Parts: sequence; C-alpha cells; structure tokens
Amino acid sequence: MYRCACNIQIGTLPAFTYVHGVEIKSSWKEMTDRCTIRLPRNIKMGNTPITKIFKRDMAVTVALGYGATLHTEFKGYITYVKPTTPIEIICEDEMYRLKSGSYTKSWSNPSLDDILKYVLGNIPYKTFGSIKNIGPFSISNCTPAKVLQEIEKVLGLKSFFRTRESDGAAVLIVGMPYDPEVQKMWTYHFNKNVQSNTLEYRSKDELKIKVKATSMLAKGKKLSYETGADDGEVHTLHYYNLPMDTLKKRADADYQKLMYDGYRGSIRTWGFPRVNHGDIVTLQGSSESLIIGQGVDDWQSDAGVLLRAVNTQANGDSTDRLLGDFSLTEPTNEVSFTALSHNDFINASDDYFQSLVGAKNKYYVDEVVKSFNMSAYKRDVKIGAPASAVTDFNGNKTFKA
Repeated sequence: MYRCACNIQIGTLPAFTYVHGVEIKSSWKEMTDRCTIRLPRNIKMGNTPITKIFKRDMAVTVALGYGATLHTEFKGYITYVKPTTPIEIICEDEMYRLKSGSYTKSWSNPSLDDILKYVLGNIPYKTFGSIKNIGPFSISNCTPAKVLQEIEKVLGLKSFFRTRESDGAAVLIVGMPYDPEVQKMWTYHFNKNVQSNTLEYRSKDELKIKVKATSMLAKGKKLSYETGADDGEVHTLHYYNLPMDTLKKRADADYQKLMYDGYRGSIRTWGFPRVNHGDIVTLQGSSESLIIGQGVDDWQSDAGVLLRAVNTQANGDSTDRLLGDFSLTEPTNEVSFTALSHNDFINASDDYFQSLVGAKNKYYVDEVVKSFNMSAYKRDVKIGAPASAVTDFNGNKTFKA
C-alpha cells in the first residue's frame, strides 16, 4: 500500500510533513503556476501562532509523493495568507518575481531578444527561433510580466516558467508550449491507471472552428487570413515572416489538424507518473471491451465491420466510450462477420487492437492540476490537440491561442 507523503519548506522554518491539503495548477496557457497549501490553524512555532509566521515573499518548495519517494512539484513564493480554518497559503511560481519592478524604453525595430534581455536581466529564458525586426515597441512603467503580456499581444507568444531538470533552475519559456527537447511520453490505460475521466469523443463533422491566422512581418507589419466556419470556435494562430500564399497554405493545413476526430476533456489519475503540461499521453482501452456497432446505424459494410470501443463489462455496465469508430477487415477470434449482430462483444489481442487505434490516441497535455492530502494524491490531466497538431517550419513555430 502506498502512503502519501509530503515535505513543504517555507522560508527557513522547519519542514512541514503534514498538511490538510495541497493544490497546484500548472498550464502553459496561463503565465503563472499557482499553489494553495492548507495547514491546521492551531499550529504554533514556540508561542507564536502560525497565522503570524507566514509572510508575503517567503520562498516555498513543495515536494509530494509516496513513502520515501518525493519529487519537487512546485517552487515559488507566498503572495498572501487567508486566515481561514484551515489556514490557506496562496503561492505563485517564479512569475511572481516578474510582477514587480518598472521599466520604460522605446525601440524603433527591436528583436525579441532585445526586449527580453532588457527586462529579464539574469533570469534564464528560452525562445524558439530568432524573431527580429518586430517594428516599433514601447513600454512605460511596465513590470516584466506586463511586458510579456504585450509580447503575447504583438507576437502571439505565450510565456511561462518551466523547471530545468539538469539543475532545478526556473527557465522562462517564451513561445513553444510543446518542446520535444524536454517533453516526456506517458501511457494511460483506462482499466489500470485512470481513476475517472471527463473525456468526450467528438468527430470532426460535429465541430465548428474558425481560424484567424496572422503572419508577423518585419518592422511591425502583419498579414491576416481567416478560414473555417464564421460562427465557429475561434483559434488564433501566429506565424513569423510568412508571405500571404504560404500563410494561407499553413493556416489551411493547421485548420485541418484542429478538425480532428478524437477526445476533448481530462483524465484523473494518481500522483505517479509525473506527467506535466507539454508532455504527450497515449490513451489506451482494454482489448476485452469492444462492442460492435454501438450507436452506429450502418455498422456492417463491404469494407468489414465497423466497431466502436467502449469501457464496458460483459453484463453491459459502464458504457463510457473510450475510442472512436474503426473498421476491421479480418475476422477476429474466428468469428464470421456475418454472424455478428449489433451490440455483440468481440475480443481482439492487445497488439492487434492497439495497432488499429493506438496511433490515434496520442495527445499533448495542456494543463495539470495536482491535488494532495495525507490519504490521496491525484492529477487531473487535461489533454489538448493530437500530438501531430503542432508544426515546425524553418525554425518558426505555430502557436494556438
């Protein structure tokens, strides 16, 4: 049996190894990772109540895990303390340091590096490709965080901190949310390491999407192009230094990638494996959970049998769909196609099953919420686009808003 364990260091205080709870929200779509720590209100340090010990700006390190296996899941600073019961300590990651300070400067035609070096000083950062000649850019009494927000408005580049594994340093990422140099691959099996899910399988025929594409040219000039449904969900894509004909081709291609058959939603799993946003997850079902023609009217055709995989037991309980529709062109387990009826069960070997559907179920991770108390440790993993939906072209990247 796994025993939940924690080690929380706040300032120079003795480490806390017991908490009411911890919640950490991390996403590349938001500049700041946030952590809430809940501690018993009646704790004292000597004769001093705990509510008077914690101060704004105190450094915080949160390590979570099972037994003696702990991993650092958050580093940051206290932003404020709620004197509730239990007491709540609200923290933000390294972005908190960039929300103070004041910078004023005007550039006639800077590069992205010119701006970042001016406001970041010695803070390490990483960009993807060289972005030069962005046109006039001015800041007045702005914090570095505000400057990053302006960069997002102009160039469409998201900014967030990511921990560098080699030395534990916080590195500011400006641009690419899915970095193949650091991303890891994880596999989740619905009958093994998934507690629950809010996934919804949607075919591209059900979707309405509108793409607004912008190509950032030298000296602040822009080209714009739109495609898709006028009343669809808007996705803003930014590119760098593409002429109009290339912009149209790229936007049309990325529009097709957004119109995918697949899942939307999240899965709830345990504290391990340590999936983080930017990673890739593969979703797997059970080879013994196939129902023929579930919800499909024309379930049998000349091309074979149309199957829809669901998470179900032999008695028909629990029919949450896990996988989309696909066709079998060869009989399985020596069952004749003509002998199959709607809602019949069919088994397939794991290898054969995954060869049919495994490649369709790789997704990028957009957000992870880590929830911990002394009896449970879990992660809510929100998936994004399929793993093929982000492209790399000549050092430039595609970013989705």
